[in-house]
Amino acid sequence: MAAARRADPTTRSERARRSALAVIAVGALALAALAVAGAAAAASPSDPFGSLDLVRPRPGGTVEVAGWAKDPDTSQPVQVHVYVDGAGAAILTADQARPDLQAPLGEPNHGFDATLPVTEGHHVVCAYAINPAGPGGNTLLGCKGADVSSAPFGSLDLVAQQPGHLLAVGGWAKDPDTSLPVQVHVYVDGLGAAILTADQARPDLQAALGEENHGFAATIPIGDGHHDVCVYALNRSGPGGTTVLGCRGVDVSSTVVGSLDVVTNQERPSLVAPNHHPFHVAGWRSTRTPPSRSWRTSTSTAR
Repeated sequence: MAAARRADPTTRSERARRSALAVIAVGALALAALAVAGAAAAASPSDPFGSLDLVRPRPGGTVEVAGWAKDPDTSQPVQVHVYVDGAGAAILTADQARPDLQAPLGEPNHGFDATLPVTEGHHVVCAYAINPAGPGGNTLLGCKGADVSSAPFGSLDLVAQQPGHLLAVGGWAKDPDTSLPVQVHVYVDGLGAAILTADQARPDLQAALGEENHGFAATIPIGDGHHDVCVYALNRSGPGGTTVLGCRGVDVSSTVVGSLDVVTNQERPSLVAPNHHPFHVAGWRSTRTPPSRSWRTSTSTAR
């Protein structure tokens, strides 16, 4: 009996040590899962946790809000409350599939993704995971800013002189409130020069916009001298105004320029004039820069 009593403290100590190691291991795994998934840290082990991954402007005066949330006390989905500029804007349920959560959480269906209407301007969006069961409180998943505008947007990509006193203008423009093409107005030195429609194919826009037919390109007659070219995208639908896509300066000249590149003495005498040895002369001339064509000629001189 005495021997048995002496063994009990050792057994209890070993059990306590193993229990502590198990708690530490579980805690380490939980922290690793949070780190892998990019989660917001919970205040206590029973609080829900997760992440506000995305807040971005979308067409039609809206913002997309996305992320994930989970309560450690249950596998049931939790509610996510979204606030815009401090005011309640939406109550979501984190039950959407997020395959990237399978490895850290062992469950994928804890995502949320929604589009919310907002006014134009800068907004701060915050998301909270609501504790659904057991001890614990609510968790702030994060806050992110977004600038929302219904005005058209785009880019002035090209302003360049072309042969024949023409100016090439190109770029793209889109109204976020519609997929229909917008008008583009071109001004040269403050005067209206052309009205274009941004409906040409631009395959490079497909990945960013989900649509490609928003390009514009045209040539405009222009005189010699320095010119300031500005291009505007006009609002097509909904709120918003006119957007300046860009302004660029260009120098147009019709002055003949060129270069005398080669003067070569020909060793063989001319058959027409045996006492003369021809020279080969070559170069280029153009009415624009860079040169557009070259010419060559030969002449002779007495030796």
